[in-house]
Amino acid sequence: MHIAKPMFLLAVFSVFLSFLSLSHCFAENGCVLDNSTIDGCVAETSRDYQRDHVHRRIALVIGNGDYKDSVHFKHLINPTNDAEDISKTLRGFGFDVLTGKNLTRHAMKDTISAFGQQARGAEVALFYYAGHGIQNKNQNYLMPVNAQIHDLSDLEDEGINVNYPLEKIDFAGSQVKIIILDACRSNPFDGQFRGGESGDGLAKITKVPKGTVIVYATDPGNAAQDGKGHNGLFTAGLLNALRDKDLSLDGVLTNASKYVVRESLGKQEPYVDGPKIVQKDFNFSVTVAVQLSQGNTTPAEIEERKKIAEEESERTFWQSAQGEPVTCQAYLNHWPNGLYAALAKRCAEKGKSTPPPVVAANSTPSTSPPLVRYDATTAFPEPEMVLVPAGTFMMGSPKSEKGRFADEKQHLVSVPSVYLGKYAVTVGEFRRFVQATGYKTEAENKGNGCFSFDKDDKRSPWKFRTGVSWRAPNKYQENQDNHPVTCVNWSDAQSYAQWLSRETGRQYRLPTEAEWEYAARAGTTTARFWGEEPNDACAYANVADQTELSNGANLAEKHQCNDGHAFVAAVGSYRPNPWGLYDMLGNVWQLTCSAYANPYHGGEQRCQTTGNALRVVRGGSWFYIPRLVRAAGRNYDLSPSFRSADLGFRLARTAF
Repeated sequence: MHIAKPMFLLAVFSVFLSFLSLSHCFAENGCVLDNSTIDGCVAETSRDYQRDHVHRRIALVIGNGDYKDSVHFKHLINPTNDAEDISKTLRGFGFDVLTGKNLTRHAMKDTISAFGQQARGAEVALFYYAGHGIQNKNQNYLMPVNAQIHDLSDLEDEGINVNYPLEKIDFAGSQVKIIILDACRSNPFDGQFRGGESGDGLAKITKVPKGTVIVYATDPGNAAQDGKGHNGLFTAGLLNALRDKDLSLDGVLTNASKYVVRESLGKQEPYVDGPKIVQKDFNFSVTVAVQLSQGNTTPAEIEERKKIAEEESERTFWQSAQGEPVTCQAYLNHWPNGLYAALAKRCAEKGKSTPPPVVAANSTPSTSPPLVRYDATTAFPEPEMVLVPAGTFMMGSPKSEKGRFADEKQHLVSVPSVYLGKYAVTVGEFRRFVQATGYKTEAENKGNGCFSFDKDDKRSPWKFRTGVSWRAPNKYQENQDNHPVTCVNWSDAQSYAQWLSRETGRQYRLPTEAEWEYAARAGTTTARFWGEEPNDACAYANVADQTELSNGANLAEKHQCNDGHAFVAAVGSYRPNPWGLYDMLGNVWQLTCSAYANPYHGGEQRCQTTGNALRVVRGGSWFYIPRLVRAAGRNYDLSPSFRSADLGFRLARTAF
């Protein structure tokens, strides 16, 4: 739920008042516009604009895809997604963002003009464009959605010369100026007109204002890919880089370039032009930016900058509150006199006016767990999530992969951006759910317990054992809150995700099989994210290995290494994969929401939330041999009611 925000218009914008009666088009920490609502729109400015605002960050983000001239301009699916995703990411880094989608030429010019006014005196002015772009005679033009081009002489009147936003930013006098152009699509007029001076891609801009870094989605003169996933290829790389540890501009652009080159198999390589010192010194992280600037400042200036960083944290937290009473109250606890205190108080009162329902001790929700709020004085503890970037990958395994099964046929799959749990859901997290709702798992309700391991049972070491549940899945070790929860089945996981969604206002679910494998690989193509060698597993995963049980016995076929755990390990005990996800392989099998099919037929990209189809689980566990601890390995012989002492789950959440 978006909450309306006050808009502080400065005198400098008075010239625009005739067309800025646009309070309805504000969203989150900025302004979103399209041709159905605007001819111009100004993003919200911070309350302290009038003071020394050296550290203000301003961005204009435009994504054009719905082109009217279908003869010359192919409809582009991704630019509006790109604009939304980049805008949300920049807001997280403290930018005031003006977002434009599918803009006409008139709207583009007005918006760029307003952006130039707002950027005056800001530390950073960033302009991002995704959509069609055309070069002609070494001039680059960004194409509005209503452009009608009959020949190249129409470009000046129908397109927006890139020099226009450059001049506006230069006049604004911002210290750091960043231009990002994901506009290098194929030129529809190449070779059609006399002169022969047009071509694919964009031309290198020769007259660049001082302190300006220009980023092209690919090298000058070449065409970039729009992408087959949720984002264009370059923007997917940029979003991926913006969640990495190195948030310097140089680090972000370097990592984005590596992503694009890898995913395009070398066919596309981004190009960066501008001062190297700007690329190294500017940091997207507000906290780091403040620290970097403290060298030659007075104590009073340092405190002022810390204050600015704290306000950026406040704004970021408020954006995540989503109008939920619990998080509104948590905001008030930390910022009782903050920017949004009045709104937060009203929001928190709504939660107090509706008492939580009474839940019977033995009630068992079937598909919609009862809503029980925590004490409104504390924020609801959500799981840590990692943003997995959109992308395309080869799902399955090559025929040459050692240990592969016949149902792992390789095929190309595109995966949209998704948040995935940094860890599997833990015993402590699941206990919180049970305490709040009185929920009983099927292992507890059905009487026959859980499929569990007993090394002393020589005839059937693995079988269903009564009295075994998530509370005590393993008689050989104490069940700790930081262990992954096990002895839960697909239905239990669904109930947990539905409850958490209702508590937080965010839509949690199990990942699809495709999302899981894509995230487990984390950009790698080897059998395991650490490489091909199974015996290197023990630094990265809890697997069947050389670790002995208490009586000296050990498990069947093993990895030739020692991981230090005979049974389950606490989440996060081993090294993460390259995307910061822990225990994607080993420790416990992980449920997906996809039904099993052989051969693959598209179901791996969908959730099947009803029916008794066999569900796919992935990743292997502490008990499993090398062949089953691979990124492509599939375990499918599981009905939705099956539960096991080495079966758990992690959550997914739609990214944007």
